[in-house]
Amino acid sequence: MADGDERTHAISEEAPPSREPWTRLLGWDSFRYQGSGWWLDLAMPRTPATFLAFAFLATVAVFALGYGLADDKSAFVATHDVNGQLAFMTIHILCLRVAGSLYARGVGRALDGIGIGAADQQFVRRGLFGTWANVGALGCCAYFVTRDTLLGWVPGDNGLTAFNDPDQWDFGALGTRVHVVQTAQWHFEWLIFGYLMWIQVWTLISFTRAIARTDFEPHLARLLTRDGYRGFFTLLGKSATICLVFALANLAFIYYTGELFPKHEEYVSSVGMFLEEMSDLLSVALLFVVLAGGFVWHVKMLRRALTSTVNRMFAAAGDVALEQLADPAALTIEQRVDASSGLLRAIVFQREVDAMGGRSMNLMLAKALVPLGTVAIRVIKMLQQV
Repeated sequence: MADGDERTHAISEEAPPSREPWTRLLGWDSFRYQGSGWWLDLAMPRTPATFLAFAFLATVAVFALGYGLADDKSAFVATHDVNGQLAFMTIHILCLRVAGSLYARGVGRALDGIGIGAADQQFVRRGLFGTWANVGALGCCAYFVTRDTLLGWVPGDNGLTAFNDPDQWDFGALGTRVHVVQTAQWHFEWLIFGYLMWIQVWTLISFTRAIARTDFEPHLARLLTRDGYRGFFTLLGKSATICLVFALANLAFIYYTGELFPKHEEYVSSVGMFLEEMSDLLSVALLFVVLAGGFVWHVKMLRRALTSTVNRMFAAAGDVALEQLADPAALTIEQRVDASSGLLRAIVFQREVDAMGGRSMNLMLAKALVPLGTVAIRVIKMLQQV
């Protein structure tokens, strides 16, 4: 039975997550191109089998290319920043396709469930897919691409680039051709981050606009008694799961390369130094601050809008109930029944609104705890260095 066809929980509890096919992140269709219009997603194979083969073989091909171009092949194979990419880049590719598939298949169902109209849904889609998303992704990753490019190719005060500096990336023995390959690979991965970041930024903007413009009165009974909001919170929760996998891959990679908690590092003395030294952790922190903050904001905004709708719809019933208390003899039995029925429905609906999103919000904050907690520990450690 489809979501919303029957009651799935008690009045005072939030409905469980949706289990419709589009919510299965590891389902076969999650690896199928669903028309996101994102440049990278569009360029990759469209069927699940060929895409999965590409996700694993592309990283091997890049590694083989670097190996063939390396001046010192033994050093190339032994470099953690290089061999760690065999898993790191694959996870990036998988996250991109699954995110594009999730939103392409699920955003309409999620917004239909809470009663968002066609015009507002079109506005949401315009920013999530195609040109706007491509431009937004570029904007979200621009700083990080620029940072890697400048550090890698512009000599610092010591006359060395980060590639050649033994105290930084230490890629000098690998040769300039490998530096070019590595730069291109990093730019590719930063663009994938850009898409994931843009999704969070755009949903924060467009969902806020859509909720503010929606009249929930025609949808209230269906939304609350048939759990129409399940898809909305499930979409945001599944997006957080994808971002968590992405973040854990980032944290694992920088731990593997010895940069997560290095034994010795410089004291952070300025904002500029913080941005330069912690770009990987900064990206993870930004992603989850926007994601978790946006989720909490949407829960509160939707609750506020539905509470206002409940108050408006049952204001007359409340007035009659007060009149009944003041002068019971002045009302007919039918009026008393109507007043009591309306007041009871208002109480039930409000309890449902108050429970909405609570469990989902707790799960979201739990997902954000690992990446944000790791970043916080790393920042504290850097600030304590003498």
